[in-house]
Amino acid sequence: MAITFADVLRRSGGKAPGVAHTRAVLVMAWIAFESVRLTNGLAGAVLSPLWIVPFVAVPGLFAVLGFCLAQAAGDRSTREFVLDRVRRAGPALLVAVSASALVLGPGATTNSLRAYLSDPAFAQYFLNLVGWPRFELPGVFEFNDYSGVVNEALWLPPFFAIVALSALATMRSRKPRWLALAGASVTLAVYLAGEVAGLTPSPTGSVFRNSFVANGLAAVFAGQCGILCFLWRDRLPVGPAALLGPIGALAAVALFGGPNLVELPGAPLAIALLAGAGALAALALRLPGSWVAGRAAPVLLGAMLFSFPLQQLAVDLGPGRQSAVINLALSLPVAVVLAWALHWISVRTGLAPARPEPDFGELAPALPDFRRPRFWRNLFRQAAAGIGVAVAVATIGLIVILITIAAFQRDPVGV
Repeated sequence: MAITFADVLRRSGGKAPGVAHTRAVLVMAWIAFESVRLTNGLAGAVLSPLWIVPFVAVPGLFAVLGFCLAQAAGDRSTREFVLDRVRRAGPALLVAVSASALVLGPGATTNSLRAYLSDPAFAQYFLNLVGWPRFELPGVFEFNDYSGVVNEALWLPPFFAIVALSALATMRSRKPRWLALAGASVTLAVYLAGEVAGLTPSPTGSVFRNSFVANGLAAVFAGQCGILCFLWRDRLPVGPAALLGPIGALAAVALFGGPNLVELPGAPLAIALLAGAGALAALALRLPGSWVAGRAAPVLLGAMLFSFPLQQLAVDLGPGRQSAVINLALSLPVAVVLAWALHWISVRTGLAPARPEPDFGELAPALPDFRRPRFWRNLFRQAAAGIGVAVAVATIGLIVILITIAAFQRDPVGV
């Protein structure tokens, strides 16, 4: 009899055993990719299989977020849920925005201090605190290869808020599964409407337009799939095949698809679904390094919000012809230290109470008995089946999207 997600949660004390590992891998992948892009340019980042990283890391994070938020919303009152979200995300966002505008900006700008402070872009940058992303500060990073963008990660918080509200509304509904399906359907309909109307830009478009129209909707959809996964946890089988299937499909897309693939209508959404499926499957597995992943969990959000400005600063002030490894070595330790200091202060002041990590010692590991040939034979068969199912689902979804878009296209005479 197959083990379901609900069985795993019961055996692990109610918390998904792989949540810390999955979040850490996805966040670190996104940060590392940004170093590659900032030092080698967009062309250098897409001329390798690494082009797929942002299209996998962000939806994967949102899928994990949707699952965890649905679980939290079911365990807490509305007031406790909202306060917990604000306490966890608010300090990191406040520090990321304020430090960039008030500390990094005056030190890195090519304008005079008076011109910097009087520029409307300086005041508008604080709109990030209320969920309206602004990426530029006056005269900051204008001569970097990725010019003018101070913190690209600031497009994420408003979409995190959308998924959090979706999870809260779903878990407060009398028919949560129907509401979750309705929410995912609305997001899919908006995405398709944008494609049909020609509003969705290609992924090579501007940061603002691409994030809000293409990747943003795909990420929200992945988050809503995470909510659905939690609601159907008692029916979803888990195991290595559920993880290796989406990973194998994504690897094939990365190796043989190329970056032009995501310019096809609906392709970012199909990739987001595979990424979300892989991330959700990883939540149910006890992976190696539980202690390290658990200790790193509190600093991940801060590291994600703090890293991009520091990476840009390393490009601006660091050695010329800078490699991605050097850029990451210069920026990531500082981002992690700042995130840890913020977490320490938050815990000390009672703003974010520390929560002990549960013990997953009784749960079977993800890949047991790897020394036995029988294990590898079974794993190969399971992985092949999982990859086949993942490719079939993604292909069918993409075909449905393309047919829907084609059905609404105007013919040459305007009908």
